[in-house]
Amino acid sequence: MTGANMPDTGGHDLPTQGGVHRFSYAELANRLGISGDAARQLVRRRGWQRVRGNFPGAPAIILVPEDDLTAEQWRGDRPTPPVDRPTPPYESGATPPDTGLLARGLAALEDAIAVLREQLEAERRQVQVANGRADKAEAAVAGERSRSDVLR
Repeated sequence: MTGANMPDTGGHDLPTQGGVHRFSYAELANRLGISGDAARQLVRRRGWQRVRGNFPGAPAIILVPEDDLTAEQWRGDRPTPPVDRPTPPYESGATPPDTGLLARGLAALEDAIAVLREQLEAERRQVQVANGRADKAEAAVAGERSRSDVLR
């Protein structure tokens, strides 16, 4: 952004009066070794002043106090994972999942499913018995109705 109040940074971080640095989001992300989205979130969280461009598409300029910039420099020391593929957590130093625990959990679930299947089969047998009794009762009622019709 150009003008009397906002000199053009020319794509470079320039300290201004009072120890304030001016960055675009891309420059800030590059300086701190983070993504552009992470830079936007950081600007919002820290409450750093943003100055919008004079025309559509012009990059916003972020005013970052020297002390805050120094405090955020630790980010540049981190290794950046490759962009082409996500890094699984266990490759980045985290402990791999406990496969023994997963296997025990799976076995417990399979046992519970077996018990539920047995209970379901017992319920089905009871339903079949009840349906057989109902069919006999309906047949008996139908037979009694036909007998009463004949007697009339």
